[in-house]
Amino acid sequence: MWKLRFILIPVIFALFSGLSAGQLESSGKTIQRMKFNKGSVIISKSILQLEGKLISPDIPKNSDIRFGMLLRNCDITENTKLSGEGSVIETEVDCLASILQTQIVGKIEDKNINEINTIMLPLDSTVAVYAIKKGIWKGKLKDAETTKEISDMLENYISPDEDSILPNKAISVGETWTLKGNRLRKFVPDSINLNGSAECTFEKIINLNGREHGLIKFILQLEYTRLDENQEEQKIRESVNGNCWIDMLTGLETELSGKTTTVINGSFGTLKSAKFSGSGTITITNRLVKNY
Repeated sequence: MWKLRFILIPVIFALFSGLSAGQLESSGKTIQRMKFNKGSVIISKSILQLEGKLISPDIPKNSDIRFGMLLRNCDITENTKLSGEGSVIETEVDCLASILQTQIVGKIEDKNINEINTIMLPLDSTVAVYAIKKGIWKGKLKDAETTKEISDMLENYISPDEDSILPNKAISVGETWTLKGNRLRKFVPDSINLNGSAECTFEKIINLNGREHGLIKFILQLEYTRLDENQEEQKIRESVNGNCWIDMLTGLETELSGKTTTVINGSFGTLKSAKFSGSGTITITNRLVKNY
């Protein structure tokens, strides 16, 4: 669902005289989107976990079925070309891992069920090259044939310049803004008929792992349609209450995490006209390896 990247990192708060734990003096300080250099490298890790109840006309009455999903992803992105204005126009993405694990547990007609399935997703262990041509990002595998399945997955690329929760201008503590329209693609790049908004607030400045970070609080409400692995439509309603920590010096989103509630209507494998209602967590972490 989300452009995922993972593994939760600890938040370390510093104590400063006369201030609450972890909060730093913010007078006159602003934060803005990251400016990338040619050759900059970012390691991104993400995890999405959902669990909830699954119902369908194909499931016998008096059954109790719960569905769980765990999606892990890890990539290394290198920005290989910039335009004359300094925007990223070509990248190379090494997908070190892209793994989906699903679990169905419960009881059907007095029979206990506990089925776990783990698969490596198509982009796992691949290197893709993305370039912008006539305003549209196109991708292909670097060292292998780009099949139709892979090509479809590469169509929804979110470039490093787009992948930010911040507005286009520098902002100060206390400012609020709303993300709408194409700015929401950051969260669900493979969606169609996307509607919703993200209400964001620059809450305060804190110390995270020895560096000043801006804490952005956001409330995300989305309604969208996506195609499942069988190219059948799923209607999704999702809300997320989350936090985003952004490095004040670089503008990099060091961590984004949130709690989600999700309702999905559509097919789940062989189950038709199914409905999933549940909750979960999302965590994305980014580490800047090189930006010079």
